[in-house]
Amino acid sequence: MSFFKNILRGKDKKTWINIVTALFIGVMLILMSNTLFKKNNEKTIIKTNENQNLNTNPQNKNQSYEENIERRLENILSNVEGVGMVKVMVTTKNSSEIMIAKDISEERTSTTDGGVNNQSTKNEAKNVILGNEEPLVLTEYQPKIEGVAVIAQGGGNIKIKNEIIKAVQALLGVETHKIEVLKMK
Repeated sequence: MSFFKNILRGKDKKTWINIVTALFIGVMLILMSNTLFKKNNEKTIIKTNENQNLNTNPQNKNQSYEENIERRLENILSNVEGVGMVKVMVTTKNSSEIMIAKDISEERTSTTDGGVNNQSTKNEAKNVILGNEEPLVLTEYQPKIEGVAVIAQGGGNIKIKNEIIKAVQALLGVETHKIEVLKMK
C-alpha cells in the first residue's frame, strides 16, 4: 500500500514514468492491431426495387395501391352533401420502393513480404436479413401521386367542385392544378 502512496505523492518519479510509458505503449499496440487486422462487420440498409428481392410484380402492386386510393376517395367524397355518385381515377409517377435489411460482412487483409510485395484482399458477403421466413422490410415507399380525376354528379356546381378539390388536396397532398373535377352525365 505504501508503494501506491509513494507513487501518488510523487516520491518515486521513475516508477511513475515507467507506468505511464507502459500504458502508452499498450494503447498504441491496441490501436495498431485494429488497423493492421481490421475486420469490418456492419449492418447496412440497401435500397432496392421490390421486384429484385421480393418477387412481386410492381404493376400489380401499383394497381392495387391506386385502386385502394380510388376506392377510399370515392367512399369519402360520395358521403359529402351535394356530391352524389363519384368515380375517381388516380395516376402515379413511379413504382413502390421497398428498403430491406441486409447484413454486409467485409473482411480486408493485407500482407507484406519483406517490404517488397504488398498484397491486399477484400472479401464481402451480403445476406438479406429474414424475419418470419421473409425479407425484413425496413421501409416501404408508396408511389407518388401524379394526378387525380374526379367525376361527380355534383361536379357542375362550382361550390361542390371547390369542396372536392380541397378534400382531395388535403387527403392526398396533390397540388390543386393536378386535380380535375368533372360533372357526371
